[in-house]
Amino acid sequence: MLRSHVTLAVFKRNVASYFSGVLGYLFIIVFVIAGSLLAFRSEFFASNQANLDPLTEWYPLLLVFIIPAVTMTAWSDERKLGTDELLFTLPATDVEILLGKFFAVVAVYTTALLFSITLSLVIAWLGDPDPWQIATTYLGYWLAGVALIGAGLFASALTNNATVAFVLGALFCAAPVGLELLPGLPDWVRDLTIGEQLRYFTLGLIPLSSVLYFLSLAGFMLYLNVVMIGRRHWRTESAATLVLDALLWVAVLVVAALLILYRPGSTWTTVAMAAFAAITFYSVFALLLGSFPGRHFATRITALAIALISVNYIAQGAPRLDLTQERLYTLSETTHNILKNVDRKTPVTIQAYLSPQVPEQYADIHRRLIGLLREIDQEGGTGVDVQISTITPSSEDAVLAQQAGIVPRAAQSERGGKITIEDIFMGALVQGPYAEVIIPFFDVGTSIEYELTRSIGTVSNAERATIGILTTDAKVTGGFDMQNFRQLPEWRIVQELKKQYKVEEILPDHAIDEDIDVLIAILPSSLTQPQMEHFLAYVRSGKPTLIFDDPLPVFGRGQGFQMAPLNPKPSQGGGMMGMQQPSEPKADGGRLTGLMHLLQSAWEGHDPSETDPLGQPYAAGENFIVFDGFNPHPEIASVVRPELIFVSPKSGTAGAFNPESPVTSDLQELMAWFAGTIRPRQNSPLDFKPLLRTGSKQSGLIDWDEAVTSQSFFGPQIAENPPMVIDSDAHVIAAHITSKADAADKLNVIFVADVDLISDDIFRIQEQQLYDMRIDNVTFVLNAVDELAGNKEYIALRKRRAKLRTLTEIEAQKDVFNQNLNQQIQAAEKEAKDRQGIAQKTFDDAVAKVENDESLDRRTKQQLIRLARQDAQNVLDEETRDIERDKEREVELMRDATNRRVAAIELKAWLMGVLLPPLPAILLMFVVLGIRLMNETTGVSPDRLVKR
Repeated sequence: MLRSHVTLAVFKRNVASYFSGVLGYLFIIVFVIAGSLLAFRSEFFASNQANLDPLTEWYPLLLVFIIPAVTMTAWSDERKLGTDELLFTLPATDVEILLGKFFAVVAVYTTALLFSITLSLVIAWLGDPDPWQIATTYLGYWLAGVALIGAGLFASALTNNATVAFVLGALFCAAPVGLELLPGLPDWVRDLTIGEQLRYFTLGLIPLSSVLYFLSLAGFMLYLNVVMIGRRHWRTESAATLVLDALLWVAVLVVAALLILYRPGSTWTTVAMAAFAAITFYSVFALLLGSFPGRHFATRITALAIALISVNYIAQGAPRLDLTQERLYTLSETTHNILKNVDRKTPVTIQAYLSPQVPEQYADIHRRLIGLLREIDQEGGTGVDVQISTITPSSEDAVLAQQAGIVPRAAQSERGGKITIEDIFMGALVQGPYAEVIIPFFDVGTSIEYELTRSIGTVSNAERATIGILTTDAKVTGGFDMQNFRQLPEWRIVQELKKQYKVEEILPDHAIDEDIDVLIAILPSSLTQPQMEHFLAYVRSGKPTLIFDDPLPVFGRGQGFQMAPLNPKPSQGGGMMGMQQPSEPKADGGRLTGLMHLLQSAWEGHDPSETDPLGQPYAAGENFIVFDGFNPHPEIASVVRPELIFVSPKSGTAGAFNPESPVTSDLQELMAWFAGTIRPRQNSPLDFKPLLRTGSKQSGLIDWDEAVTSQSFFGPQIAENPPMVIDSDAHVIAAHITSKADAADKLNVIFVADVDLISDDIFRIQEQQLYDMRIDNVTFVLNAVDELAGNKEYIALRKRRAKLRTLTEIEAQKDVFNQNLNQQIQAAEKEAKDRQGIAQKTFDDAVAKVENDESLDRRTKQQLIRLARQDAQNVLDEETRDIERDKEREVELMRDATNRRVAAIELKAWLMGVLLPPLPAILLMFVVLGIRLMNETTGVSPDRLVKR
């Protein structure tokens, strides 16, 4: 029976001893400073995320040195000073003394961790972190440290030298930390490391399996401490004990074999659990008896270790407490409803094909996929049958998987210290009474719950809406390219729609009278006049239509540029002798005049009567390309053009995503390339509801003639640095246009002025989260289709993801500098234009002077005019080059100055993050030590004090 007052006495003694000098406070200060340096590394500012991930990445390694530093004197000093003999002669058991010391070290570590909470306060000042995620992260830090304290105490118990104890403690702590670095380890072994278990807490979760892991590690290390400090009690064991130990070891081997053969859902679970329960019971029983002979304790320690590993291995699927604000790791209401409505008489089958081991970048989604499949299997009951097949690329199951449409992904991995490329499987085939859905691969950006829930709903629903895809030059549904004589695959958006809807190709060569629920038209500006009339008739009928067009498409690695509205239709192949057949001209010259008139809108920028911020009139009848200098990704900000638009509320436009529309509410970030803009005409009778807007601080329009240059051997090309004039407007990229209630025509159109927004390149970026970008392009498109089709069942589930939490304070300061930079660039552009105007006037005056000279005869005048033109043109060209060179130099100097200011902002934040957190600990140290020095002289006779 443990006596709490004894443990408390030992606890107070050790805590008081630890803080009696400077050492304890120095430990706290060093710990906080080290945490600050790791938390506020350059990666923290580059990722622009308000969380503790940079610290978490290195926190296990930090514990390898911090824990031995705080535990190295716990037992070694006792043995060095001989006080251990006095301690063990007290009326206290070994366990009571051990627990007192353990709780004392835990108190010191907890105190240090509490002081490090100032790190989170700095992050809260810099951005908008999730408080519950920060709380679970610190809980993980605390559990990880507590688990390793036992290892440090064990090392201290082995020697009477504190330095040796520190080295041994670092080695012992490095075992569960550095195990994941060893090549060729199975994934289930890699999961039993500090770093892997800590990662769950940083996501805002409290997994019971991870709590069990840390408690198991702490308990095992305390067990070793009991063995070491109890060596003086060892005695020779009887033959019965030897037999019992032998039987125990056999049981351990049996459990190990069962765990190797263990598969989720098999009967081995019960057998393995019964075996490790018996081993654990025996080990605990032996522990309580205090019977630990020297020649047999290794066997019992091994038995306990394997028993704990068995518990943790089988407990990997234990429930998790989801504390994230968005409840991202809890089944949504939509999923519960879908599973509830599945007909138990015709169940849904989910056949998952998974590789047993995957590279590190896929480990998280691999683990979450298995966990969610089990959860759906349990929640679905008899209505859902989940089968998980573990396959390798060379197995027969791999052939069956590929025949079912499951596509392996070539991924780089490290096995046995070698970097190799291997095929991995992470797909599923969902079959039901009415259809089957193939999920070829779950990528890192895939919403697992949405994919599985939607697939279950699709295959169990007898009625599905039909989506029509209008045939245009974009060839969205695939087909044969007559110009280049090659087969074109269908776009990824079509494959995505087929997972939920019936999809049909609609030809515009005749009246569109097919029975479809929504028509999707991509690049209708490429239609001929007869085709356009059929399309307009369909839109005028009031049937839901989703339109994507683009003044400058660049999808397909620039191939979309050939389909730009102001470019002629590509010639068709198939002519005699390999000649190209001429194509019919585009309707309205590609400007969508008829469609814009029907929608009472304009997508050509401004009216000719309007002027730009420089006072110049806008060109008439030309398309405009939108640019926006806002970029929430500092790591790529210097390599992307302003024409790459990031739509986000953080751009300064509160209505960047319309919060009142189900299509865009709760979206966080969307990316568009060389997009256009659409606006309602004055006094329009239609209801024009903006869906997507650019930022208003750094955005503007680029004229087509300035965005595209024809001075190239290969024909028109996109200009490298077109003039950009900020107009401080939040340009509308997408809008929902409907007729008002009392209107005769019932229009229902969503118009998006960008085609690249749904290109295959965007799908790849969103699925693989390239450059750590978590964009909502695909979500936006599918939401638009669902809204038009009247199917809103999956909209909320599709938008379910973690809130984008950035460093808002730093972003705000950077925005000020970027705005100043843009104003300076505009001033430089205006000055360059003025100088070019003066040079052009000089050229014109020189030519006019010769032309107006009446004293010259016609032939002489022509010669002089030619010479004057040549000389003036040379001067103009030279002046133009000088002007451009001066402008580029000035702009470059401005950018350098702005970059230095941005770096200064980050340096200021770094200094605050590193210097402020340890201040409370430093102040506490001076206060406590000052009070202690004052107390030392209190009550002492003045005659006994040292005279100075």
